[in-house]
Amino acid sequence: MLSEFQQDCRSERRCSTDGMVAFGVNTVTHAGSQWGSLDSAGVCKHVPIQSAQALQQHRCGVGLAPLRRGLRCASSARSDSALRSTATDSSVDDLPAPSPEATDARKLAQMLAGQWSNKQQAKDNPPFWSHIHVVFRPLPAGFFSEHPDAYAFYTESAYDYNLTRPYKNSVVRITEAPDGRRLELTSYKIEREPEEFFYAAHDRELLEDLTEDRLAPLSCDCNTVYDWDPADNLYRGYTRPGKKCRIGKGGYLWSQVTLKDGNYQSWDLGKDVETDERLWGAGAGPFDFFPVVSFAHEVP
Repeated sequence: MLSEFQQDCRSERRCSTDGMVAFGVNTVTHAGSQWGSLDSAGVCKHVPIQSAQALQQHRCGVGLAPLRRGLRCASSARSDSALRSTATDSSVDDLPAPSPEATDARKLAQMLAGQWSNKQQAKDNPPFWSHIHVVFRPLPAGFFSEHPDAYAFYTESAYDYNLTRPYKNSVVRITEAPDGRRLELTSYKIEREPEEFFYAAHDRELLEDLTEDRLAPLSCDCNTVYDWDPADNLYRGYTRPGKKCRIGKGGYLWSQVTLKDGNYQSWDLGKDVETDERLWGAGAGPFDFFPVVSFAHEVP
């Protein structure tokens, strides 16, 4: 018979007192914290973790590696290989190999590449949803000199009525997570005259002057982790746990994503570090995007 904790581990949604709500992910928190599953009413059924040994003993058997206790982000100057070395954990060795899709960067790139719109959602509930376009336009091979094989995108988010003036534009790069068992999206801010590239997601010629030296990496605490869910045949994404992605609007960034063929859902919230109360972001749930144009053929 499964223990209460093991039953919680089998639940799809889990949560912790440090603010993490993840899908099918082992989230190891500090000793003395609590974590468990969300029930149908959205209440977190916590199970106390009293020691480092207990963290290992209560590890869920779902084939995903937990983050090592004390894992901290490297500075932006540190290499990916150095960050990966900090995530070494002997417990990873006895875990089943991840599904091929879990670390297939090209698959993730081809699924993301395109123009996405929530037109139907906005039409069905205009008081709650604006009509938004999110575009992931593939950048050429070798765009990042230190990561020539990495898949990268120029991204824009814009209102349907003003596609030429996006409210957000940036560059993202697909990387392997430190544990080598999943993927992450690392984000870069365009530092100099980002408006020069407005509408470039729709017109690739406008990207000709976009170069690596115009970018500044955001903290790795703001990376979006992508876990492959073989049962539902989709990726589930979330901001790295730890409440360390601090942003200008206040609080910390909490994000959840689901990505499957023909559908992309994204939910970004700002939450209070102490109370986890929502400070900003859509209270009605995730944006529900469907493809308008696919750019999968442009993935190098």
